[in-house]
Amino acid sequence: MVRARGSVLAIGISLMANGACAEQRPPVPENAEYLSERVTFSSEGIKLSGILWTPRSPGPYPALVLVEGSGRTTADRMEPWARRFTEWGFACLSYDKRGVGESGGRFIGGYAIDIPLLARDAVAAVDYLMTREEIVASRIGLLGPSQAGWVIPVAAVESDAVSFTVIYSGATVSLGEEQYFSRLSGDDPFWKVVYGDLSLAEISRRMEGREPSLFDPVPYLQRQTVPGLWLYGELDRSQPTRESVETLDDIIADYNRDFGYEVFEGADHSLRVDGELAPGVFELVRGWLAEQTGSADR
Repeated sequence: MVRARGSVLAIGISLMANGACAEQRPPVPENAEYLSERVTFSSEGIKLSGILWTPRSPGPYPALVLVEGSGRTTADRMEPWARRFTEWGFACLSYDKRGVGESGGRFIGGYAIDIPLLARDAVAAVDYLMTREEIVASRIGLLGPSQAGWVIPVAAVESDAVSFTVIYSGATVSLGEEQYFSRLSGDDPFWKVVYGDLSLAEISRRMEGREPSLFDPVPYLQRQTVPGLWLYGELDRSQPTRESVETLDDIIADYNRDFGYEVFEGADHSLRVDGELAPGVFELVRGWLAEQTGSADR
């Protein structure tokens, strides 16, 4: 089991964590080691538009559904991630969020966020992969950062087809607790004027005894039976690393779950240290994924 030490994954995390998104998908270079296909599938009565990336090498492939963080995100933003994972022999599916890009429906964000609805969209993506003959149906996982940390456990519980999960900088505390942390930490600029520059230790002290509110992932994490890996930055000021890790420790101990995590020393929400992605992430995640899928034997 991976536990808190100090190494990292670095696959364009800042692309997923921030709000910028490209208007159109960049073309796949002719010499690229992967293929790209625009696909559509249905969720809750609406059409979702996505991109399926596959290696050029013969299949079938284990697969990852790339679940986005917050914001109006489109599938093409995930190309840097897909490039890396296809090098490792994985197919990857990403999709425009509902109400964004070529997907139908209405975008839901901010304080109106509906985590279970976003999770059903992720499940629909998994169901679509199950229909593809080049995908190993028993080796489909969910991977994503930040807000995806709430979405992925719900999807993993609601779908029997999910076989593993990987989450970057995703809180395991409730939405209300995370919002309170962000106010204290200055991640929300409005509240930075009120609270100033509090240390993470002082923020943790103020959070002691605070009850869960709004969406709470803990009941889903308690029910998640597939293996999970979490990656955190020690100095993350967007979500509470200390409290999230404590939650995982409790669930591992009380429910004997196959969960692991890494806390990267000096790293922020994007898993960067002094502007550079912390070392060791590629090796860590590639090794863990190989254990879950047997892809090292391919």
